Amino acid sequence: MSFQGFSSPITNESPPPSYTASVSGSVTTTTNVIAIISGASKTTILKRIIINGGTATAATAGQLNLIRGTVAAPAGGTAVTAATMQHDTTDAAYTGSVLQGIASAITTAGMTSTATAINIPAAVETTAIGYSPTVQYDLTNNGEFEGIAIPTGATNSMLLSWPGTAGGANFAVMVDFSEQ
Repeated sequence: MSFQGFSSPITNESPPPSYTASVSGSVTTTTNVIAIISGASKTTILKRIIINGGTATAATAGQLNLIRGTVAAPAGGTAVTAATMQHDTTDAAYTGSVLQGIASAITTAGMTSTATAINIPAAVETTAIGYSPTVQYDLTNNGEFEGIAIPTGATNSMLLSWPGTAGGANFAVMVDFSEQ
């Protein structure tokens, strides 16, 4: 049996390096929960956001805002060690930076927010009910789309911001991303 005209190209291309950054803690006021800041020479692509609202003394519904930042990079917060975020330890470390904002505030002085990229509903349950469900937002639509791109340059970032409603203890966010 012959398969004329059929060719299967073999490439040595590997998928782009991928990373996960996470933050957890208590969120009770307006807080920039996490900031992903692009590297100087590579574009960062946000792929997925996973949220667990935690528990609170009163149930509340909030809305996390995914905000694109330009002009000046966010500052403050707690830096995440780049090497700890890699999915594959043979990949290079992330060339940008990631800031966690729950324990130490991320400041945005001088930063211009071009637009809110997406609003993400998040619920926080009462301690009597238990934990909020974990919600996953696939920004690639099961691989159909690339994801949300953060252009190259340290002044380009995405912040996930809790807008100030009563938040919860044990609040957690994970962001999966790659760079190319």
